[in-house]
Amino acid sequence: MSRAIRRGDADQLTFRALFDAHHDAVRAYAARRVPADDVDDVVAEAFVAVWRRCAHRPSHDELSWVLGMARGAVANRRRSRRRWEALRVRLAMQPRDLGGDGEVSQRVLTVRAAMAALRERDREVLMLVVWDELTHAQAAAVLGCSVGAVGVRLHRARVRLRTQLDHAVVGVERAQGFGGVVEGHRRQGAER
Repeated sequence: MSRAIRRGDADQLTFRALFDAHHDAVRAYAARRVPADDVDDVVAEAFVAVWRRCAHRPSHDELSWVLGMARGAVANRRRSRRRWEALRVRLAMQPRDLGGDGEVSQRVLTVRAAMAALRERDREVLMLVVWDELTHAQAAAVLGCSVGAVGVRLHRARVRLRTQLDHAVVGVERAQGFGGVVEGHRRQGAER
């Protein structure tokens, strides 16, 4: 056990030396490639990769190796930005004028509010499976969990979304005096 502790101490010292020697270079590398608000995240992600692979570092040209980790972190950040931008564009292109008089449909507003009220974890699994149309296996790969866990998370997220929608519809019924709307909604939900 003391050998493992010594190895851990050595890894920590090696990592600290790599961090101290190359932090400024990684920060400059990231600053030239990503928006300013992403630089700290890229640097952190790069050094997490360095930490994880510290035992497998090359004995020569450590700077190139560390910058390779930074390159991967930059690529991850860019992919993430593209996904969020694509989602933003898709949402912006969704029909908003579902009412005949130019007002945003109450149903759309209700769903948006219900989604916003969910935890991030619930929103993510719903968006991956429903909006991005991924299979459970694909969503599991994205989320870093098992296919079974995706099924459980998706089920729970749907239940929570349905609860949020039910509460929203009850609130609309009370505010607007729509007696039949809630009953029809609940009947449809019960048939599912």
